Amino acid sequence: MRWLYLSFLIVIQALKAPQLSILAITTSAGNQTPDKTLHNALGLCTLMGDRISRWRAAH
Repeated sequence: MRWLYLSFLIVIQALKAPQLSILAITTSAGNQTPDKTLHNALGLCTLMGDRISRWRAAH
């Protein structure tokens, strides 16, 4: 579970870095459902100021 928090911290650092332009965040379902991983990614985007366009790929 520690890697999950590390992944979030890496994404947060990237979103806060003015020299980076984050265009997309992709998710994949491993031990969670696709809906859960999408929910987590969207929550992180909202927490960071909603600077990323939201698109949902087909299943």
